[in-house]
Amino acid sequence: MRWVINGLILAFFGGLDKGGKHKNMETRKHGKHKNNKKNQFNCFLVFVFLCYNINMSKAFSQNLTDRELKFSYWYITHKLALRRWLAIFLIIASVLIWFYVIFEMTFYAIDYNFEAHNLSRLVSSQNSYLAGLETRAPKPLSFSPINILSGDDNRRDFFIEAANSNPDWLAVFNYKFTASNSGGENKRGFILPGEKKYLMGLGLENAESGFEIADLQWRRINDFERTKNERLRFNITDEEFHGGIAPGDPNSVSFNITNDSAYNYWEVGIQVFLWSGGQLAGVNYITINQLKTSETRKVELNWTNQLPRIDNIQVISDVNILDDNNIMPQDSPVN
Repeated sequence: MRWVINGLILAFFGGLDKGGKHKNMETRKHGKHKNNKKNQFNCFLVFVFLCYNINMSKAFSQNLTDRELKFSYWYITHKLALRRWLAIFLIIASVLIWFYVIFEMTFYAIDYNFEAHNLSRLVSSQNSYLAGLETRAPKPLSFSPINILSGDDNRRDFFIEAANSNPDWLAVFNYKFTASNSGGENKRGFILPGEKKYLMGLGLENAESGFEIADLQWRRINDFERTKNERLRFNITDEEFHGGIAPGDPNSVSFNITNDSAYNYWEVGIQVFLWSGGQLAGVNYITINQLKTSETRKVELNWTNQLPRIDNIQVISDVNILDDNNIMPQDSPVN
């Protein structure tokens, strides 16, 4: 506002001055009286202009605080130094940015080779890991050809030898003996780690049979030998074969089984094999229920078919000692 007013006054004063010079030539003709009056008016305008600027300068200076005045003085005295420090800062920033760019490019070039090497090692170690998994994986079960023994009434006993060569893997599965005209009956089977056993299908009417296994499940067992020594402690004694006196009388085998372990079992399977002259002449299977620790049970099995002279009896316990559901609590009553 101050500068606008000053401009108007100066413009007005300049116009008067030019007009005065033009008219002074005329006033010389008309007289010096009027010229004196115009000079007095011009002096008055100059006086007003000076007074206005002095008052406005005082008012402007009175509106500034001491802090603003000190800052203005500091800025004026340090303006060149500030420009110099700003230039130095920009140079340093530019150098740092370029240094970072060059460092990243160099590091990327080095790191690329390092990552490629690590990737190669990772692939190699992954292959080694997979090879290790394959090495520790359980080996497949092995089975012998099917054996058949003739029974009575055109029935036959089928059995097959199965082997689990894994010392720390339990195999649990379903199996069945099948015929061309029948699908067979599923049975639940198991093979303990490192065990060889027979799987049986007794009294079947099939003339020929196949063998199928399904739903095979593996379970890793730690320290199986210790568990086996603690739980698989069945003592078989007093095995006897009793042949039929008259034709058509059944043959039988009797024996005693004692549970010498500290565990009670809901079910204990028993396989019986009859040998004659080194040849297998008969097989049978029986399940006894609720055999408690230190208990002795007398067992008898019958064969209704004709048997040759038996010279050897083999009785084998067939118990999944790793099945916790087959272990009775110590305080369970015997039914």
